[in-house]
Amino acid sequence: MPGGPTIGWLMKEAVHHTRKAVDGAVRAHGVTVAQWAVLYQLAEQPGLSGAELAREMLLTPQATHQALATLGRMGLVERTPDPRHAGIHRAVLTEEGRRVADLCGADSLKIQRRILAGFDAEERKVLTGLLERYVRQARAASE
Repeated sequence: MPGGPTIGWLMKEAVHHTRKAVDGAVRAHGVTVAQWAVLYQLAEQPGLSGAELAREMLLTPQATHQALATLGRMGLVERTPDPRHAGIHRAVLTEEGRRVADLCGADSLKIQRRILAGFDAEERKVLTGLLERYVRQARAASE
């Protein structure tokens, strides 16, 4: 590219390679990155409905339903009817789901630390601040 790669391209590359590394790690625990993301979200916010989970994760309701159904068949997530709303089911991790989420989280942190090892503390702080600001700007531009 004339003038070098764009910021958007560099971020895409960073996400691609990070996801590839994390995907290899979480597959050792029997899940995909997308499935681990659902487990992670439910570990942080147990009892979400499928629609709430979709909004939190910026996914379609159909993709979320499919992920929850698969994780349910794997014994990692349980869905129970909401006592106040018959058509809503709340999702929580099973004991095994919590174990897998914790293992995947630990592996993901190891990868992140390995990637960030090439940055000193000040560079990590600056990078974090810039990315947070970029996300705020991108979110505002998309609204």
